[in-house]
Amino acid sequence: MIAPAFTSGSGIRLYHGDCREVLPSLELDWSRVVLVVDPVWPNAMPCLVGADDPWGLWWEMWEALPCLPKRAVVHLACLSDPRFLGAVPEELPFYRSVNLEYPVPSFVGRNVLSCEVAYLFGEPPAAGQSTRMFPGRVMASGGKARSEHPCPRSVGHVRELVGLWSEPGDIILDPFCGSGTTLVAAEYWGREAVGIEIVSEFVELGKGRLGGLELWGK
Repeated sequence: MIAPAFTSGSGIRLYHGDCREVLPSLELDWSRVVLVVDPVWPNAMPCLVGADDPWGLWWEMWEALPCLPKRAVVHLACLSDPRFLGAVPEELPFYRSVNLEYPVPSFVGRNVLSCEVAYLFGEPPAAGQSTRMFPGRVMASGGKARSEHPCPRSVGHVRELVGLWSEPGDIILDPFCGSGTTLVAAEYWGREAVGIEIVSEFVELGKGRLGGLELWGK
């Protein structure tokens, strides 16, 4: 069994390693696992590990899972090819997409980038006070926060996704957790969580964030 690089008293575990090697070793109650993942996108920055073959890495991640999660959230750039989602098994039916909007857009060529897109798979959580309805858009409380990670994410976005697509007792799993934004979001909701990150510098960033509920991005 691979030992975690960090464990918190609130049930957060962070592993340093390749998710394709760590995932088969995880001893989890897979009936409670919700995958919340911002993978290496098809058009990701070339400095990211796996950017040379994001399609292959994505398929191999799914193949490395010892069991299917109960639900999944896949977080992509609005310029990423949605055919990338073809790796998601048919046993996890598509539910809907959610636009993750930023109050201040950015630009790439002729494209105005005002949002990213999250895709929800699996049966939705039971209706509750925070999940009675599922919105088509979520607005971040600010723009992409600065961090030492080259691809920062809004913890406000991820916090909303965890709140929408999981319920008390679930275990949040992020095989590409970067500097730990998904783990911070899970901690906010009081969820157990497991993150895996291959880059040691990002693991150290995640270890520094957990426990403080910082509001900066991945």
